[in-house]
Amino acid sequence: MKKLLAALAAGVVALALGACSATQIQSAASNAAAINTAVVQSVVALCPAGQAFLTAAAAATANPGVAVAEDANGVFCAVNKAVAATMPAAAPASAPVAASAPAVQ
Repeated sequence: MKKLLAALAAGVVALALGACSATQIQSAASNAAAINTAVVQSVVALCPAGQAFLTAAAAATANPGVAVAEDANGVFCAVNKAVAATMPAAAPASAPVAASAPAVQ
């Protein structure tokens, strides 16, 4: 079922992008990259505060569920930090792609 839904979603995206000009697709890709960069940078910036809170909560409550959440958050933050290290500091502006077909607007 998941594969069917993924294929359906991919088809919908392809259909939607098929009606776009190359410039519009390039613009959408640039916007998505900028949003992704901003989200990853925000997560990395907020991780130390979240981890400190979970560490204090785990110590105060001695609840194994909180300790699991603390560990999971640590992994999540480490992964995001690794992703952020591979990203450019700022998304470079790219030249528009030449349209191979007339623009549909």
